[in-house]
This record gives sequence, C-alpha cells and structure tokens, in this order.
Amino acid sequence: MSIKEKIKNRARAALGIPKLEEEIRTLHYFLDELGDIENFPKATGALRQLQLCDTELLKILDVIFEKNNLQYFLISGTLLGGVRHKGFIPWDDDLDIIMPRESYDRAVQILREECSRLDIRFYVNKNQWFESMGIGFKSGTWCDIFVLDSFNGSSDLKLVQTEIQTVEKKIKKYASDLQVSWEDIHERQKELVEKHITSGDTLYYYWSMPRLFGIMVYSDKSCFPTHKALFEDAMLNFPNDSDALLTQIYGNYMDFPKSDVLRHGTANVAAAGDSSATMEKIKSLCASGRNRYF
Repeated sequence: MSIKEKIKNRARAALGIPKLEEEIRTLHYFLDELGDIENFPKATGALRQLQLCDTELLKILDVIFEKNNLQYFLISGTLLGGVRHKGFIPWDDDLDIIMPRESYDRAVQILREECSRLDIRFYVNKNQWFESMGIGFKSGTWCDIFVLDSFNGSSDLKLVQTEIQTVEKKIKKYASDLQVSWEDIHERQKELVEKHITSGDTLYYYWSMPRLFGIMVYSDKSCFPTHKALFEDAMLNFPNDSDALLTQIYGNYMDFPKSDVLRHGTANVAAAGDSSATMEKIKSLCASGRNRYF
C-alpha cells in the first residue's frame, strides 16, 4: 500500500467514514428487504399540488404531440415514476420527456408558437454539448424536453456503448471551446459517430445527458413503438421497453435510491411559490378555447 493510500485510510478512519458507510449500507439493506418502494406514500401539500399541475401540463403536451404526429415518450425520473409509482416519484417536482430528432425539430416551432399565444414560458437550451427545450410556468410547473439522435451500428450493444465512449471524449474536448456553437458541436457529433461506431443495420438512438455529461445509447426496439400507459390520471407515451431503458440509466431502479433525492422536493417548491394559480390558469386555457387543441 502506498503512503498516499495509508494517509487516506487513516483520515477516513479518524473521520469515522467507514462506520458511517456501514451504517448506510445496513439502512439500505433493511429498506430494500422490508420496505415496499412501489407503495411509498405520495407527496402531500405544495409538492403534490405542483405534481398535479405538472400532470395537467403533460396532458396538454400529449394532445399537441398527437395532433401533430410527433413522437415522444417519458424518460428519466418521470419514466421511473411512471413504472414504479404509476405517477410521480413521491419526491420529484418536474417532468422529463424525450423525442427523436425529426419530431423534436418540428416541436420546437410548434411549441414556440403555442406558448407565445397562451402565455406559457418556453425556452430552447443549447448549452455546451446537449440540446433541450422547456415549457412551463413561474410557479415551478415545468417540463424538460430532450432530443434523441440516431445512427446505425452493429447488433452488439455492448460494443456500441464502448465505442461511444470515444465519441464522448472527443466531443467534450471539442465542446470546451467557448467559440464553438451548438450547431458545430452537433455536426461534429454526427461525424464522430460515423467514424468511430462499427457500421451495421441495427438502429440506435443516443441522448447527450446534461447532468451526467455523457451519452446514453438505446436500441430502437427499446424505444419504439411507444405505447400508452397510466401516469397519475393520464394515459401517456411510454417507451417500448421501459425496463431496458431504466436499467441502463439507474441500474436496479426498484431499490430505494442512495442519492439524488434532495435535488428535488419541498425546498424547490417553496422557492417557486404557490402553484394553485397555475392550476386555475391551465384549466381556463383548456376551457376557454384559447388553446386550439381542446
């Protein structure tokens, strides 16, 4: 053992870190063995009100996408909540959906026009090496919409995932240049995928994930065709194989989470303000005829 490792181990022991880690592992053992995360109580109070507003927003988006023949499905924490809780994760406070490139590009203009007419907040984010758009209200009701690009590769998904790591590294280096535009980054992504991914007939989709700063790769059969399933009180689009996608993103997603919980919840809700007015606004938009889709 090196001197550096010895110093590190002594410091950990002095701070009581090994004991704390053991206590945490023990706690998670009992949670996972004895607890039932699928029946974890729903959120209450302001957080639950916000979740209900989010659900109403999703219903509006679903109708707009259906009538414009735009493909989408739930992803990330929203998909996890839909599968595990038949609705929101009890501590979650926003929405995540994803669209293949062709649908996403058309949706940008459609949503920009609709949001302007209906006085709903809308933005397109082209930050570093990922692209997304968002729609919602100042009260915290919000939906992030991500984009899936595609390529053809070999039938070996593990090989493709290994090869995409080379693309990630080169894109990170290229995107570090502040003078490079998102359009340039997107073109470079496509060039690198064609160069470093073994060609084949299997269709894959890739998603540049902002928080993880990495690329997730999904097979076409995992994503499509989508199907309707229950999320809260709405029938929304789920991917063809939710288990495959969730396992890629989270591993054993049916266990109690070990991190990423405090990022959401009541603190964010309190900062956003009262969402009851947002619910009234959403209902009035749907009832007044201002929204041409209802």
